[in-house]
Amino acid sequence: MPFFEKNDLKMFYEDIGTGEPVIFMHGSFSRGIIAFASQIQKFQFSFRGIYPDLRGHGRTEAASMNWITPVLAEDVIGLMDHLGIEQAHIIGHSMGADAAMYCAFNHPGRIKTMTAISSGGTPNADVKAYLEKYCPEKIDRVKYHDFIEFLKKDFEPAHRGNWEHFLMETMKTGEKYPNFSDEELRKIAVPFLLIYGSEDILIKKEEIERLRKNISDFTEVKIEGAKHFPHVVGNQAEEINDILFKFLKKHL
Repeated sequence: MPFFEKNDLKMFYEDIGTGEPVIFMHGSFSRGIIAFASQIQKFQFSFRGIYPDLRGHGRTEAASMNWITPVLAEDVIGLMDHLGIEQAHIIGHSMGADAAMYCAFNHPGRIKTMTAISSGGTPNADVKAYLEKYCPEKIDRVKYHDFIEFLKKDFEPAHRGNWEHFLMETMKTGEKYPNFSDEELRKIAVPFLLIYGSEDILIKKEEIERLRKNISDFTEVKIEGAKHFPHVVGNQAEEINDILFKFLKKHL
């Protein structure tokens, strides 16, 4: 199994396909190839897909189990260095899109295009409320029994048995990041695609307007009827894949 090791980090990743590299950054409570299972088959014959388990998640290990969103971005840049990838397209979902924005902001020369799925780029009250229900001190352990068992089993290398700490880290970083000012957003110069669902309560109109106002090369696509996971099996995956392909092919 492929791992990238640097300092305290031992990052698991999958490297699938050939062509220009595309890095897929998963959201909270997920892993690389699970989050983007609907994209692997479509992309593998046209692009080189890199699917890491981000710090704190899945099979990725680190000496410290503390993490914040900007650190996830630096880990991905380190993975690019390890793989000899000078420049890549980057696609992130939710928290992964938040981290991808830090890649685009801090390393503009390394990112060819940036796609955010289901992220308005700003923490809001509904995001905080969504995360609050996973607080280990408050979580309904009967209602979320299967979810907890999933974390215990599939995230064990990352949290080493302390799944409660993982949930706390997810809450803390999700309530604080990303925290870009308007001036900082204006420095994101790469082609930026936002894909969001019309029924996603975690994405606010004012957040979309803020991105539209400040990012110079900005494109948005609203998926009618979609919620927070439009790219996964059983939702709008085929539509999302067509949108992604069209955007990436435009910027080859």
